Amino acid sequence: MAPWREFALRSGFRSSVAIPLLQPEHAPRAILTLYSAYPGAFSAADRVAFIGIFQMLLGFSLARIEGREGKTRTVAHATRQFLIGLLQHNALVLHYQPLIDLKSGRVTKVEALARLSDGDRLIYPDQFLPAFSADDLCELYRQGIEHALAQRNR
Repeated sequence: MAPWREFALRSGFRSSVAIPLLQPEHAPRAILTLYSAYPGAFSAADRVAFIGIFQMLLGFSLARIEGREGKTRTVAHATRQFLIGLLQHNALVLHYQPLIDLKSGRVTKVEALARLSDGDRLIYPDQFLPAFSADDLCELYRQGIEHALAQRNR
């Protein structure tokens, strides 16, 4: 929690609790952090009990989701910030893939494939999409449409 301490104090938070999200007998998959403006807000017996129950319910929920949808994937905060930074600094690159009518052999449409450029390296959607929030996805689509229309006009 050390990297967050200065920010938390500036924001008026005086106590926090970090809750590892895990299935019983497994390593943590993520950490949920709760903050409070009140010193010792999470140390009272009833709150400690609540946090324990909350952690257990989240662990069972995680197990249920993974049982139904497969193993979940978390993205490190630093990685998420890096990828969002690329998007915010216009690192979106579109590659075009023709869609061909098999009967006529003619190109009927063109599909735009999104990539993020990190210098000489391209980052593919399977790497950046899980890190994006709904707002980030809207920004990705906005930039993609803007790029595609500009390239079409050229």
